[in-house]
Amino acid sequence: MQDRYAGDLGDFLKFGLLRWLAPPEAAWPRLGVIWYRTADEAHNANGKHIAYLTPGHRSAGPLRQLDPDLYDRLARVVSTGQRSTAALTTVGVLGAQTRFFGDLLDLADLPANTRDARQARRQSWAQRALAATADCDMIFADPDNGIRPTWHLALWVRLSHSPSACVNPVGAVGLEPTNPSLVSKVFSLAGGRWVLPVVASSCGDRGW
Repeated sequence: MQDRYAGDLGDFLKFGLLRWLAPPEAAWPRLGVIWYRTADEAHNANGKHIAYLTPGHRSAGPLRQLDPDLYDRLARVVSTGQRSTAALTTVGVLGAQTRFFGDLLDLADLPANTRDARQARRQSWAQRALAATADCDMIFADPDNGIRPTWHLALWVRLSHSPSACVNPVGAVGLEPTNPSLVSKVFSLAGGRWVLPVVASSCGDRGW
């Protein structure tokens, strides 16, 4: 998670799901949110999909009616120009009882060959995250660009060379094309029967 993502389409969809699982007005279950927050990057345009918050945009009406309160809160965050995880916490996108953890996880000052030092910093960060959410009934962990399993690259190469497989990385929950974090749409694995809305295989901007 990076501060520049705050309020984008992915946030609206994932917070909408979390508000359904843990309604803001309910005392139970208590939700914990762990942001794997890293420093903002500048080499790509991730987090730019905020057009859905623009009045008159084709997605504005249909999305807002799903959760008007959440939509308006995210719109306030984006309109300030100060997008951050802290702003999401302050504006109340989730219930008041929610526990948030957003300490920066930064390894930039540690060379790649200092494995022990990097692991120690990660372990310290993880221990603080667990302590901050110890009294929660449900925890949502929000990574930056996902958690890649060791077989990921081999599977990608194998499927990309298969003419019968249509592989399209899409972002976690928000279907953000520039953030292939948790989902790979593999058309052939569904036997050619993909029931979700078909999206372009290009990773270019779809106007969100």
